[in-house]
Amino acid sequence: VPAKFAQSIWVDVAIPKDAPPGQYTGTFQIVVPGESPTPVPVRLTVWDFTLPAERHLRFWTNYSDLERPFGIDSSNPGGQRRLAAIEQQLWRLSHDHRIEALHRHSMVYPTFRSLGGTVRIDWSHFDRTYGQLLDGSLFADKVAPNIFLLPPILQEGKRWPPLKEGGAAFSAAVKRLRCRVTLEPS
Repeated sequence: VPAKFAQSIWVDVAIPKDAPPGQYTGTFQIVVPGESPTPVPVRLTVWDFTLPAERHLRFWTNYSDLERPFGIDSSNPGGQRRLAAIEQQLWRLSHDHRIEALHRHSMVYPTFRSLGGTVRIDWSHFDRTYGQLLDGSLFADKVAPNIFLLPPILQEGKRWPPLKEGGAAFSAAVKRLRCRVTLEPS
């Protein structure tokens, strides 16, 4: 963190389900190269109840621009790998707190081709990016997200699904996603 700037941090403390209720204290340290560590006292209250693990709400939050705060150049393969690793950490953290983090502005979309009236979709890049998220294998509880958005893109030249394929492209995408994600009847 540059001098004269403030930086917030998020500290996530996992409390074991069988932890006895009470007051707990401890210390963590802020370490700056070339300076003495700064101790920060922490006091935590553990209550005598446990939140259920079930996810009843379809709740999501949007995030954007992970590249800038992490100093990532996503135009090269190394930057893309680092961005993917940070994004997976964000998905895990959010999922652990019973919300889903979705990046709807720069998502990976399947590629469409129309051959003689038949719509062909290449899901390989999409599956590499979102496969573990959608099947739940990315998470410790192995539970797939209860919500995932694959919004249409309306920007000219980047439309998804493409307008010329129209309903056939959209129907093919819905069919595929129903195979990948369990949808509840409305």
